Amino acid sequence: MEPEPAPVDLKKTLRELEALARKLGAKVRYEAMGLPGGDVGVGRGGICRVGGRTVILCEEHLPLVDKVSVLAEAIVSCGVVPIHLPRPLRLRLQRRIARLVGTAPARRP
Repeated sequence: MEPEPAPVDLKKTLRELEALARKLGAKVRYEAMGLPGGDVGVGRGGICRVGGRTVILCEEHLPLVDKVSVLAEAIVSCGVVPIHLPRPLRLRLQRRIARLVGTAPARRP
């Protein structure tokens, strides 16, 4: 039986994802994304190009776990292969890749 994985430090994971995004040349911005009527939290975020620069936008009012998810998905969409990353971050990105391609990640023996 496999041991329980250690709890993920979401703040640390978010900082690592932000650093990885910067290494990839992307700027990460947290902004309130709402409708003109004042509803906040309508959008989650994603990756886009602004003035020729790659920007990852993320709804600033999202829970931490969702911010991590938005950044992970945006980074995976850049074609990052999570080989030389800290294990918790690598596993999170591998799970995200598996969801995007519709396969389950391989388990290690």
